[in-house]
Amino acid sequence: MNASPTIRRTLIPIGVGIGLGVFVAGFLAYFTVVKESLYWVDGLGRPLDTAPWLARLVFGADKEWAGWAWFFLDLLWFWGGIGLAMFLGSLAGERPSASSLPKALISVVGIVITLGTAYSTQRAIKAGVALGLEAGLGFTPAPSVTPDVTCDEYIWIHCRSEGWSGVWVS
Repeated sequence: MNASPTIRRTLIPIGVGIGLGVFVAGFLAYFTVVKESLYWVDGLGRPLDTAPWLARLVFGADKEWAGWAWFFLDLLWFWGGIGLAMFLGSLAGERPSASSLPKALISVVGIVITLGTAYSTQRAIKAGVALGLEAGLGFTPAPSVTPDVTCDEYIWIHCRSEGWSGVWVS
């Protein structure tokens, strides 16, 4: 590729930013779980359900997940993002040797481009997930098993041997 040194210098931070954004979104999708009113969601806001036996074999016995459709879409955007980041890095070619700009300025601009691209990538993935949820992709969350009282009256603690037990707060 016969690109100018400025283009080459921006391709590397953009590629690193895309890779970083994909890794952050992947972490949110598979390692962050939050209870939302009556069901569990991952870090991207997708409702979670108990994984089938094949997925539990791979992910672990107590792992919950968003479903097969989301799993395959996650594979697509994760590995597609890594491939795009590597492709952009390969387009950059070798590092230019001479520059009229100070190295400190080049480093700061590179860091800003990297972080901006990482944030934009992660937000784009979250927006895609939100659009998928609006379109009905995945499954409707089933409320978790709780007794017939409001959550304001009790703090619920899950005990494996006794089921759900409550502690009165007033």
